[in-house]
Amino acid sequence: GPELNLYDKSHHNRRAELQVSDSGPSLTLYDENRKKHIALFSNKIGQGLNVYDAKGKVRAAMAVDKDGPNFRLLDETGKVIWSALPTAPEAKEEKK
Repeated sequence: GPELNLYDKSHHNRRAELQVSDSGPSLTLYDENRKKHIALFSNKIGQGLNVYDAKGKVRAAMAVDKDGPNFRLLDETGKVIWSALPTAPEAKEEKK
């Protein structure tokens, strides 16, 4: 799909990418070393935000999908070290 890339003054380092694919739009921000820093997306599954470390690995992920909101923290290997999943059934009953 269509894509818009923004580069730094040197014109060699992509710093932002706005993309629209068949699954939905996304915005990705990069550091001066071309590593991802933040990715914001909205697709058929849900919406979310990923935050990357200096090595370009996802370290925090937040999303809202059909099951509700969720938040995960990951270690340098990608293993989930903490998560908050959708609320318990009794909390959903309060919405009625």
